[in-house]
Parts: sequence; C-alpha cells; structure tokens
Amino acid sequence: MVRADFSRLVVDVERFAEDARERCSAVGMGATYLRTTQGEELRRLTKVRRAELLRTFYRPHHARLDTAARVRLERFGRCLLIDAHTFPAEPLPTQVDFRAPPEIGLGTEGVHTSPELRRLAEDYFRQRGFTVGVDRPFSGSLVPNLFFGRDSRVQSLMVEVRRDLYMDEATGAKHAGFRRVQAVLAGFGRVCQQFSRSGTCAAWAKWPTMPAY
Repeated sequence: MVRADFSRLVVDVERFAEDARERCSAVGMGATYLRTTQGEELRRLTKVRRAELLRTFYRPHHARLDTAARVRLERFGRCLLIDAHTFPAEPLPTQVDFRAPPEIGLGTEGVHTSPELRRLAEDYFRQRGFTVGVDRPFSGSLVPNLFFGRDSRVQSLMVEVRRDLYMDEATGAKHAGFRRVQAVLAGFGRVCQQFSRSGTCAAWAKWPTMPAY
C-alpha cells in the first residue's frame, strides 16, 4: 500500500500539482488547498511556500507511486492500482452533480481503466446488493505520473464508499454496517488479485515490448 501519511489539508496528492490541469483549483482545492470544503478561507500561500509543500510532501509521494508501478511492470508486465476513498451522503458546498449518490462510486481514467476492469467492479458490487455509479458522484482515478496517458498496462480504478454505509456521519462512530463493508472490500481486493494474475485485460496485451522509462 502506498499511503499519504499527512492530511489532505496540507497537500492533496490526489490532485494535479499544476492548477491549470486541476479543475478543483477553481474552488480553492487544488493540490494545496486555499479553502475548506465549506468554501471558507483555509490559508494563504506564497509561491515559495507552495513550492516547498509540493517538494516536501507531493513529489516524494508520487515518486513512491512511480517506483511501485515500475517495479511491478518490470516483474509482471502489468500493474493494477485501486484508488480507495469514501464520500458523504450529502453534498458539500464545493461539490456539484451530487444528485441521488450511489452507495459505491467507481471512477475511471481513460485508457487506464479497461472495460474489463470496470465491468468486474460493477458486477462485483451490484451482485452484493449495492447501488453503483460509474464516474458518479466523482470521476477519474489516480495514475502514477510517470505512466499517466503513456502506458495502459498501468490500470487504475477508483472505489468510493458512501460513508453512511458504515458510520454515523454526525459522530464518526462505526455502526453495524462496518464489518459488512470491510468484508466486501476485502473480497474485492481478492477478486482484483485474481484479475491481475489472469492477464485477461486487453490493455495488458498491447505491449509486446517493455517501454523505457
């Protein structure tokens, strides 16, 4: 697991570092937040301080992601990344297109999310009784920067779990649904391992030779 051990209020490694590429920067929530989820001012950053934050937190995290993906490509010729998140049942002021949010949201990222991978996830969660949205309420999925748009052997899928399935959102306390959600996600992890081992994804078959990075 590659995990950011710092708050997204410090640096959000899920965003593009360049504000011009990051749509959330329009509401002050690019890689370095200037506003809270309520739209209130969080902080003011100089260019020097922002660069320092990216250098200290953002770039080392993405270097680890790049390395993890490269090692797996060199060893197996394929890499599968599951981008895991949760989301609130009710929209925040900075969120749009949040009508009737599903229980499980799947985010896709162009050539990095094959039809086979998307169908696998949709079928898995629907067969277990969950409502599923594709690119709803959020779209996209994290891809290591070194491979973004360059190598479809790096496959990625974002899995978003609606928080009221496992917790009281007002208090943060887990309720009876927690163990079920935990078991379902663990099962999905095993299904993804089987999918990776099978090599049935067409995207993995497109690269007869190893690209140089």
